[in-house]
Amino acid sequence: MKSIKTGRFTLAVLLMALGFTILLQKFIGYNIVKLFSMLWPSIIMLFGLEIIINNLKAKNQEDINVKLDIISTSLVVAIVSSIAMTSTTIQRFDNVKEHARIRHKYEKSVSNNMVLKGNKKIILNDSYSDIIVKKSNDDEVKVYVSGTYKYDDIDKEKKATNNILKINEDGNITEITSTIEKKAKGNYINDMNIEDVRYILIVPKNVDIEIKSDYSAIEIEDVENSITISSNYSDIRLEDINGDIDLKVNYGYVKAENIVGNINIHSQYCENNIESSFGNIYISSNGGSTSLKLEKAIDKDVEIYCDYSDVNIELPSKQKGKFNIVTTYGTIYDNIGFNIIESASSSSINETRQNLKPLFNVRVNNGNITLKTN
Repeated sequence: MKSIKTGRFTLAVLLMALGFTILLQKFIGYNIVKLFSMLWPSIIMLFGLEIIINNLKAKNQEDINVKLDIISTSLVVAIVSSIAMTSTTIQRFDNVKEHARIRHKYEKSVSNNMVLKGNKKIILNDSYSDIIVKKSNDDEVKVYVSGTYKYDDIDKEKKATNNILKINEDGNITEITSTIEKKAKGNYINDMNIEDVRYILIVPKNVDIEIKSDYSAIEIEDVENSITISSNYSDIRLEDINGDIDLKVNYGYVKAENIVGNINIHSQYCENNIESSFGNIYISSNGGSTSLKLEKAIDKDVEIYCDYSDVNIELPSKQKGKFNIVTTYGTIYDNIGFNIIESASSSSINETRQNLKPLFNVRVNNGNITLKTN
């Protein structure tokens, strides 16, 4: 009589799922606690499904005997129990921290405004903030900041909120920082904290802008300035910029639209979206995805280098230039009409359309490239 060992299949799937979960966390940055919290109920359901299917097989075929694989079942129970207890404990602790956040005795709205003159560069160095930058019609830099201050000690509050901005001037370069330490919402250790911080910078043309900010939402619109941003875990949106853009972003989202100057992006695990750019474009990305949409033909170079990323490029039908496009361990999807050269591990395009300029140089490892016309 043939025997079916119940538990082996579930153990095999569990081990593969564990490995896949760890890879997702390592290379893409997914929250492993959330993944584990979804994994262990799924394994319990799978184990129950395996029991049902094996019993149905035994019922329909008399020569099959269903047995419980003790070793496999014990391992499944041990691993699932460990995952369930660990993920549940961490999530409950996070919930405790979130509820504890509202336990400050007092809170009040605070704000600070200032006007700066004679600047060639403004540096804003702050995190956990909403940052908005707009164009000034005069030669003054105007800074408005507001937030909600939460505290337990009235004496400390009076001292801390007297001025919530710190200004450092070095020649014609001004750096703006916060005088109050901010931490993420849910951090219950601080006896005073400022939340919901919002900066509005009104900046004249020819004043360079540099922003150093993590865990923030950054919006810059309709300015004639060069922009430099260094950020982690942030949402960055740039629109109608007459100047160069230099971004270093990890674990975030970037949208740049209608950029007259050059674009330079270095990112990891970030979604990059570029639309209607008229300068040189350079993007280096590891993880995430990159999308480039050009509504009008350009005469500037485009260079995109990505690992473990998909690249989508949409071009006008009359776009000229030298196209040197390669993906290794990926696929090129094309509706423009390029001749795609296939090999064992790569796909490539090497074509010239009317002119050798501009250069479209795209290199992708472990990702797909999609090309289409708009």
